[in-house]
Amino acid sequence: MIFLQYSYSRIDTFRQCPHKFRLRYIDKIEVISSDEADNALILGTAVHTGIEKGLEAAIDEYFNAFHIITDRPYWKSDNGNWKYVSDHITEQIKLEHFIRQAREMLTEGGIHELKIETEDFIGYVDLLVPTGEPNEYDLYDFKYTKSGRRYDLSAQLHIYKYFLETQGKRIRNMHYLIIPKLKMIKIAKTEEIADYRQRVLDELARADPPYFVQIDFDYRKVCDFLINIKRAGEAKDYPKNETRLCDWCEYQLYCQKGFDYMLALPKNQPVKQGRRKKTMWLYGEPYTGKTTFASQFPNHLFLTTDGNIRELMTYKSGEMPPNIEIKDIVKQEGRITNRKWAWVVFAEAITALETQATDFDTIILDHLGELYEHCRLYIFDREGIKHETDEGFGKGWDLVKTEFLSTLRRFFNLDYENIIAISHEDRTKDITKKGDNKLTAIKPKLREALLSNIAGMVDITARTIAEDGKHTLSFKTSEVIFGGGRLKPATNEINLDYAEFLKLYDESGKVTPAASSARTARKSKADKPPKEEKAAEPPVVADEETGETEVVEKPVRIRRKRGEQ
Repeated sequence: MIFLQYSYSRIDTFRQCPHKFRLRYIDKIEVISSDEADNALILGTAVHTGIEKGLEAAIDEYFNAFHIITDRPYWKSDNGNWKYVSDHITEQIKLEHFIRQAREMLTEGGIHELKIETEDFIGYVDLLVPTGEPNEYDLYDFKYTKSGRRYDLSAQLHIYKYFLETQGKRIRNMHYLIIPKLKMIKIAKTEEIADYRQRVLDELARADPPYFVQIDFDYRKVCDFLINIKRAGEAKDYPKNETRLCDWCEYQLYCQKGFDYMLALPKNQPVKQGRRKKTMWLYGEPYTGKTTFASQFPNHLFLTTDGNIRELMTYKSGEMPPNIEIKDIVKQEGRITNRKWAWVVFAEAITALETQATDFDTIILDHLGELYEHCRLYIFDREGIKHETDEGFGKGWDLVKTEFLSTLRRFFNLDYENIIAISHEDRTKDITKKGDNKLTAIKPKLREALLSNIAGMVDITARTIAEDGKHTLSFKTSEVIFGGGRLKPATNEINLDYAEFLKLYDESGKVTPAASSARTARKSKADKPPKEEKAAEPPVVADEETGETEVVEKPVRIRRKRGEQ
């Protein structure tokens, strides 16, 4: 997984629990937000809004975060445990009290929600207040919490100061504004709601007001943060770190008990793509330019099974592209020979590309035919067989196919801009047509049972051709030529050139106005109510002699029973 930018919260999550980091930022598993009135995230957001924009904006934002508003505390069962839950009106009363006090403590002006953004880091400063000196500021962060004691150990403000000063702003002082939460006040069974709310107001009057915690800058916390960025980027395993903090983790039931009812479904709306990922399957005869064409894609990494990347035209003599060789690794330790199968090397490479930060944009797999053979040998060794047929009817073939396709799907799902697979061309099979005419089939050199599965993983399958010194990229598909895909290129053939391909690819993904209007027309036509069908009227025939007309009734065919004359 490639992270273009890290934030303090992301690295703090990795430090607390690597498994939570994986669920949230790599697997991107979203959880349905709690509808309880004292939801910490919603309350904290409302406090920040109130300090910046005022009470009315804060309360509107707070109420708009819920579907149902409650006006009395209650008990509810939480996985067999009874839990006392506050109500929204009580939380509103608390918010109004503390936001007023917090706003009175801060001077007017300053910059709220300042975005810090660099190539590697992103963060948001709650408040930056000018000191009066040129380009000098005081830094504030707001915390709505039960206790502010632990925040003097936090690295958050240290990180913000470091990145702000790299952008030319000088930070004089750093402060946390601690807004202490009021402890839960339970309502008696027979207590009137008005009496209960008065008790809440009385407790608020006695509660500790917000206060500042000043922080002295410690450069070691910045160093620790940068080291943890490196660890997060290079991590391969994400173990669980089960502590008392699990009780406040949104993934607790999913992680510890396997419950998944709280996982959020995507919204019913189009998703805007940050960039357009390209997945492609190239095949062709040897020396038709497959590998050279793939090497024109930017910032590429080759996963090579044949080492056929040593003399690429896109590289200087003696140079070769970044690559991982997919081959058996054999080590002799005394009298023992240890072998790591090439297929295991490939699977480990996919895992590394899934989890580690890299600066590659293009991943190229060259080529699929030999990779499939590596998969077969791995399965033979794992299952203790010498051929697929040794496993009984069809089972051996299924084992190889499942292993190969499932891992290949991980390859095509990698989060990189360009994913390219390369195969050799196969012309060994003829197709006999109806009139006994035989045509040579042109397809990738791979088992036929795999072809349609792999084609379904990519945007387009294209063939490289070299004729009379000219190299072209063909998108033609027919009953004898394997090809096609989701994209519909405007032409069947282009020069084997990256710039031409990129232009064609971008144009193929656009919806033309004509096509768009055609869809609209079809939709509007479908939405119209069906027309009433009129009964067919009998024809009117004119008599040739008299000129009079008469209605000719359609003769009715009478079906006779068997045996009737």
